[in-house]
Amino acid sequence: MVLGHLLFIFYQISHNHNNCKGGNSMSSVYGGPALERELLEREFYSEFDDIDIQIGEDIVDYSDRIDKMGPIYEAEGYDLKKATHSLKVEVLDIDKFVRVNECQEVSDPMFYDAKGQPTEDGLLSNKIFGLVQEDRAGTFAYIDLHGWFLNPIYYKAWIKIDGRIKDIIGKTDYYSLDMNGYLVKDPRGQTGLEFLRKNLSKIKFKEGTDSVGRNIKMKFLEQNKNTAFINKYIVIPPLYRDTNTQGSAKGSVGVGKINKLYQSLITDARGLTSTQEYGFDMSGPTMLRMQEKLLEIYDWFCGTNNANIAKDERGYGMKGKLGIYRMANMSKTSDYAARLVISGAELKADKPQEMKVNFDKTSIPLAAIIACFAPFVRFHIRRFFETQFVGTEQIEAVDSKTGEVIYVTPKDPAIAFSDDVIKDQLEHFIEGYNNRLVPVYCPVIDPRDPGKVIQAPMVFKGRFASSDNTTEQIYHRRLTWLDVIFMSAVEATRDKMVLITRFPVLRIKTLRKRKVLCIGRIV
Repeated sequence: MVLGHLLFIFYQISHNHNNCKGGNSMSSVYGGPALERELLEREFYSEFDDIDIQIGEDIVDYSDRIDKMGPIYEAEGYDLKKATHSLKVEVLDIDKFVRVNECQEVSDPMFYDAKGQPTEDGLLSNKIFGLVQEDRAGTFAYIDLHGWFLNPIYYKAWIKIDGRIKDIIGKTDYYSLDMNGYLVKDPRGQTGLEFLRKNLSKIKFKEGTDSVGRNIKMKFLEQNKNTAFINKYIVIPPLYRDTNTQGSAKGSVGVGKINKLYQSLITDARGLTSTQEYGFDMSGPTMLRMQEKLLEIYDWFCGTNNANIAKDERGYGMKGKLGIYRMANMSKTSDYAARLVISGAELKADKPQEMKVNFDKTSIPLAAIIACFAPFVRFHIRRFFETQFVGTEQIEAVDSKTGEVIYVTPKDPAIAFSDDVIKDQLEHFIEGYNNRLVPVYCPVIDPRDPGKVIQAPMVFKGRFASSDNTTEQIYHRRLTWLDVIFMSAVEATRDKMVLITRFPVLRIKTLRKRKVLCIGRIV
C-alpha cells in the first residue's frame, strides 16, 4: 500500500535493498532500486532518527503528543532520544521523485470523456497510468501547481507555532523581517508566498517557551528549509483510488474522496493562471485555498485530527479503524464470513441450564448464518421444497379470495423454486428487511378455471406449544420465506461450528470455536 508518497518515505534499515519495482517492499514501490539507493545516501532527517514516532504519526502529531504527555515524560524520566532502529523518515524531494520516476503531468480535472473513457490527461488516464494492473499499481503522476507553495507538512508545523502565516499566504496582512530575522507586521512590508520563499533562509522562529513539542517543530522547520517549497504534487497510482462506475443514479460515477481532492486541486491551479491572464489578482485567496487543499490531501493520507475530513471517510489517515493501513491491508473480506458486534448474554437466570444461550454455543443472527453457511442453507432449502412436491400431486395452499386452506395442483415447481430463485431470495434477505415476511407463492392450476395458472401462497403447518408446554395444537398460516430460511438454517448448522475472533485477526489464539444457535430476527 502506498502511504507516505506525499512528503515522507518510510523504509526499514534491515530491508534487503535489491528488490525491484513492484515487489512487496514499501520502498521499492516508490521508484525502484535507483531511487532507493539515492535515498539511502541522504539523511535530511538525521537528528530526528532516534525519536519515537509511532505508526500513523508525522512530526507534528508526534510533537503534539509530547506536549500533552510532557508531565508524564518528566515524572518518569522519559528519554526523548529513545532509539527505534526500525524506521527512517525524511522529507520527500518531489522534484527529484518526479525526475527519477519520469512521472507525467495530470492536468485535466475531468475523469471521463463523453464516450465514458478516461480522459487522456486526467486522474484515471490510460495513457499516463497504463492499462494493466501492474502499471496502474506502480505508476505515479504529478499535478503542476503553477506556483510555489509550502510543503504541507512544513505548513502544518509552521501554523502550529505561528498562525500569522495564513494571513501572509492569503495576502491579508503585510510583514517584514526585523534585525533578528523575526516576522513583524509592517504596513509597508510585503506579503504572499513569494515573500516567504525569498526570505525563508533569513526567517527565525521565536523561542521563549518550555514546550518540548514546540521545540521539536522549530527544529524540524530549521532543518528542512531546502524542501519547504514545492511547485508540484504527487498523485498516487489509480489502483489505490477506487472508482465506482455503477453509481446509484443512472450514469453516475463514484470517484471517492481522494480523487475529488485531487480534482479540486487541479481546478484551483488552472484557475490561478486564468485569473492572472485576465489581469485579476485573486492570487491571495486562491493560494490560501490551495495551500489548505494540499494540507487536506496530506491529512487524508497521514493525518490524525483534520476536522475538514469526514470521520466516516474510508482511508482517513494512517491509524484507526478507518485508516489506510486497516482499510487496505487488514479488512479484506473473507468467503463465508460475517462481521458482527459481540455483545454479552442477558443473565436473567438462576442456573446455567436456564440461560437462553449456554456456554458452548454462540447466538448468531439469521442473516449472518446465511452468509457463513450459504452452500448448506441453499441445500436444505432445496431439500425442503423437494419434500413438498416430490411424489405429491396436490399441495395445501391458501385461497386468495376466501382465505381458506384448499388443495391445488402445482405447476412446474422445480422452475418456480430453482437454485437461482433460492439464491436471489437469500440475497434479498441479507440486504434488506422488507422481504423477510413475504409469503412463498407457488404457481398452481386455478381450481375454478383449470386452463389458468395462478400464484397461491403455500401453507405453513406446525404445532403451536402453549406457555406451560402442556398442550399442543395444529397451526395453519401462510408460509413465508423467513420460515423456510430459518428452518433450513437450523438444519444446516445442527452439526456445524463457527470460529469467532475479534477484528482484526491478530493471532491464532484469538480464534474461538463455538456451536451455533440461530436467532430468527425479523429486523
